[in-house]
Amino acid sequence: MPSVRTWVVLVVVAASLATAGYVEGPYQRTAPDEPRETVPDRRLVEPRDNGSHFWPYTSKRRSIDGRTLAINVVVRGDPETTRRALTERTSIEWNRTTENETDATAGAHSADAVEVTDDGVDWDDARGSTRYTYVDVDGDGEGRWLAESYQLHTGAYLGSRYHIRAYADPDGEWTAMQAHQEYWDWFRLRHTVTGVQPAGRAVESDFIDEPYVADVQRVYHGKRGGGSDGWMTVVELALTVVAVGSLRPRAGRGPARVARGTLRVPRCPRRAAAGSIERVRRDLPSPARVRGEVVAAVAEHGRRATLFLALAGLYLGVRAAGIALEGALPRVSPKIFAAFLYPVLAVGTPVLAAGIARPIDSTAAFVLSIAGLGTAIVLDFGALGVTALPVPLVLHRVALLVSLGLIAAGAAKRDAGEGRTVAALGAVGWVACLALPLFGAL
Repeated sequence: MPSVRTWVVLVVVAASLATAGYVEGPYQRTAPDEPRETVPDRRLVEPRDNGSHFWPYTSKRRSIDGRTLAINVVVRGDPETTRRALTERTSIEWNRTTENETDATAGAHSADAVEVTDDGVDWDDARGSTRYTYVDVDGDGEGRWLAESYQLHTGAYLGSRYHIRAYADPDGEWTAMQAHQEYWDWFRLRHTVTGVQPAGRAVESDFIDEPYVADVQRVYHGKRGGGSDGWMTVVELALTVVAVGSLRPRAGRGPARVARGTLRVPRCPRRAAAGSIERVRRDLPSPARVRGEVVAAVAEHGRRATLFLALAGLYLGVRAAGIALEGALPRVSPKIFAAFLYPVLAVGTPVLAAGIARPIDSTAAFVLSIAGLGTAIVLDFGALGVTALPVPLVLHRVALLVSLGLIAAGAAKRDAGEGRTVAALGAVGWVACLALPLFGAL
């Protein structure tokens, strides 16, 4: 029969999973009270005067109730030119029109060739789920849903990346972009969005100071949600065609001075001294006993360190292997690598925890398994540049770590019957944590 402490831990796991499935993330909120198939005019924006209007969000389906992320960049100009400006800027011959004051005819203009260098962000074609946005071309309230024209990304699919979905105006006057930062979540087997504004700033910076850009500004449209604060970057194409300070070492203290003195030892008779030495020798443990205790202590601490390092290394190794395979074989879909690496993480983690934890104290096994995988997750987030996490994801990770701790603690229990029960409960929690995201509950 599991102890009271075990039941308390199980309640924490169940509460975390239930709350994670109920709480909505910042990028999945919908607007169920609005009409679904069409979008009201008051929710549309107009990138160019007397032009087409669009809904400044994307959606999982052709309806407003599937809203996901906010469109945060609009580029005014030919859509095909915009795409080439991002991906093939050196292949474009740009002509900038300038006034020539030496011409005989007043107001005459001449074409001045502009050299374009490819020193911006390295945007490549990307894979990703289809998302839609709503566009009203004629402004008569009869709009239509458009799928993205193309997707771009910079970074690693199985790591962290900036991801763009671009929507070309049917009239060819602008390109609306939804840019966001995301990372591949091994426990959800899909990307998790961590921010919209940083990616929008990255696209904005890629256009600033380019010779083929006439103007870059931020426009407030006042429509929040989906990660938007109501502002949008608007780029106008040309009509043609922390200081680090020095760290000073703190003045430290010099070596401690040892006061010299005289240790006075009382003089003892020779026989008394010999008897004392003999008694000390009898009280000392034998060399074999000392060696055994040292070996046991080293083995115990070694097992604990191995449990911590093995769990951390497995998780970080799967991440590194996925990114390395993606870079080495760019023509192969990253999802194939994920299909091979996921079982290593999903099955290997609890098996490894149970196998190493057997000779360890159950409480230590519980704590060390949580600390090992938890440390790896934190280090992984730091390496990927993830600085903010939605509440459901944090709760999910808590439940996942506690479930792994129960598996390790159950394997380390001296009572075999209770140990199997605790480990089985932990395994159920582990499977539930992995299954819920796959069924769309997180």
